[in-house]
Amino acid sequence: MTQFRVGIARGDDPKENVRAAVDLAGGWSERATRARRVFVKVNLTVDRESGSGAVTHVLVVEAIVELLKESGVRYIAVGDGTGAPWPTSRNWKAAGYSHLPGKYGVKLVDLNRARTRRVEVPDHKNFAALEIPEVVLDADMLVVATPPKTHDDGLFTLCGKSLFGIPPNRFYGAPRAIFHKLGQQATVYDINQAVSIDFAFIDGTVAMELGFGDGRPVPLRLIVAGSNSLAVDTVAMHLIGQDPRRCAYLRYLAKARGGPAGLDEIEVLGATVEEAGRKLLSPWDDPALAKADSADLKVVGKRVIFEEAPPKEKLELRPQVDRSACIGDGLCGHYCPEVFELRDDDKAYVIVERPDPSLLPKIELAARVCPTKVIAVYS
Repeated sequence: MTQFRVGIARGDDPKENVRAAVDLAGGWSERATRARRVFVKVNLTVDRESGSGAVTHVLVVEAIVELLKESGVRYIAVGDGTGAPWPTSRNWKAAGYSHLPGKYGVKLVDLNRARTRRVEVPDHKNFAALEIPEVVLDADMLVVATPPKTHDDGLFTLCGKSLFGIPPNRFYGAPRAIFHKLGQQATVYDINQAVSIDFAFIDGTVAMELGFGDGRPVPLRLIVAGSNSLAVDTVAMHLIGQDPRRCAYLRYLAKARGGPAGLDEIEVLGATVEEAGRKLLSPWDDPALAKADSADLKVVGKRVIFEEAPPKEKLELRPQVDRSACIGDGLCGHYCPEVFELRDDDKAYVIVERPDPSLLPKIELAARVCPTKVIAVYS
């Protein structure tokens, strides 16, 4: 009997699918009943409606919250940090999340505006340490739910990739530009090494093909669930007709954690992969589907080869302050007077447009302690 167990539930009711997948996978009650604080990381990277395949379906979120409340969890926060140049609140309104606080007493969190702590990354590839929101770190249980997506740069959105939205934009350049410059696959691995997922859901109510926001919606009518996110993501790759070995961050994580790396190491209960699966196209199937400027794919003849993306250009250290939301407490100038100062209008100003890179730790500290989170480290 394998230690990795994953449930697949199919049907027309997303809420029933969530419950059925949890029952099949097992491992939920022993985690949820011990948890006092839970953070549910959803996928709200863009402002799209539930059922578009771009965001976690609101009915899936409702089902997860209901299960948590039935387990006695008192504090539940639901959130994400959009990569778009607007508050995440715009995205949860578009996805139909606005009623959740009133109906369930949950808190909706914009991770881009959340307080953070610096977390060391074991066996890192790109980042020795990452800024992670306290609401995630202080949770007794981290639940992740995302629709599966194939991207036209060869990347795959699964539960592991969904953690990309946790480190706030203000530390890494919108839309997390440093992550893209240094290579998304290795960075996804680093984030997963810094943050542990306790229960994972692939929301296959509607998937997305060849895009993260504006791809083609593909109804799958299923939920995949389990307490091992790597196992859940591996099963999801097979469900969408893709080889998990094509997903570099899954390979990295499997190597670091000792598996699972394939279906032969996972007990799949409920619907079978063969009966529930439906292929989603990716550039691995046809190089012509890839964007011409893709950094993660190398086309050799008719073959597509994964390569970790090298930096295309240097991202400038260029701090900025959103003075429209600055409350003038002056902490930035106290911790990094070389770059910030509080002026007579009780607003913080950047006094050195392009500071020396040696000041990065102090600039990051200023951004971390800012009570209204209005400091961006990179332009």
